[in-house]
Amino acid sequence: MHCTQMFESSGVSSCFEINQTKLARFVVLVKGSYDSSNRFHNWVHAFSVTHNAFHIMMDPAVVKCQGPLERLAILISCLCHDMYHPGVNSDFLIKSANPLALKYPQVIYSKR
Repeated sequence: MHCTQMFESSGVSSCFEINQTKLARFVVLVKGSYDSSNRFHNWVHAFSVTHNAFHIMMDPAVVKCQGPLERLAILISCLCHDMYHPGVNSDFLIKSANPLALKYPQVIYSKR
């Protein structure tokens, strides 16, 4: 699995003694949290963002500026950044009276 290889290659798995079976389960759980019918904010997008971030953080100039904790945070946040994304913008959620607009009012606002 490519995702688990990114954790291994970045040194995160060994540094934090991450069990590979548990890591694989985590990745499968995250993947299942993305809606495949969402045209953009889907698993392919999450993987692409993670893969690009991995290549950036493994650049020798970048490696010396970060430690394993930062690399772990980058990989996890990239994988999870659009989980459960509804595929529409905040303005649409507000205008359609979507429950998400009420649940997260500090995040979702309309332009004036």
